[in-house]
This record gives sequence, C-alpha cells and structure tokens, in this order.
Amino acid sequence: MALITTVNAITQSGLANASFTSASESDTFENNGRLFLACKNAGESSVTFTVATQITSFDSATYGPATKSNATVEVPAGRTGYLGPFESAAFNNADGLATITYSSTTSVSVAVCSFN
Repeated sequence: MALITTVNAITQSGLANASFTSASESDTFENNGRLFLACKNAGESSVTFTVATQITSFDSATYGPATKSNATVEVPAGRTGYLGPFESAAFNNADGLATITYSSTTSVSVAVCSFN
C-alpha cells in the first residue's frame, strides 16, 4: 500500500502535466472531501478503480435508513477516467485516508486532483 502525497491543482491557468503514480495493490490519499482521481489505464483491457466506503449504512433524519456504495469507475483500455469527490465522513478511515484499489495494476496509474 502506497500513500499518494501529490495533489495536482487545476487552476484557471490549467494543468498541463499531472503527476501520476503507478498503481500498487491498493493506495491511499489524504482526503479532504473535495478531491477527485484521474484514473489512467494504459493496458490492453478494462480496469475498475474503486474507492471503498468506510460507512456503508446510516440513518438519516430526513430519509430514514440509507446505504452508501463504493465509488467505482471502469476505464477502457487506453483511456483515462475520473472519479470523485469523496465525502470525508463516508470514505475516510480513522487516519483521514481514503483507499483506492484496482482490478488490475498492469499499466495503471492514478493522480489525485483538486480544483483551486
């Protein structure tokens, strides 16, 4: 498991060269609830990127019992997909980290991004 520490800020001037990290079995990042992932698949088959929820069910005063699913995106071969943002209360572990897993790590990388 690797901690991704670089957050790529997209500003009014743009972002020409995001810093991508090669996928390991699972990766983590410090999630502030406003981040999203750029999920790059340079492989030859589709890859599913998943950010796991830490809380899967809760009671809402307005809606009653509710469930929260993992955030997932399936990225076709040779493409880049996007996923997020991730509510801190639902996706962060006790250390304030969200966890990303991949259906394959071959030729797969991810960038943590924010709008500034």
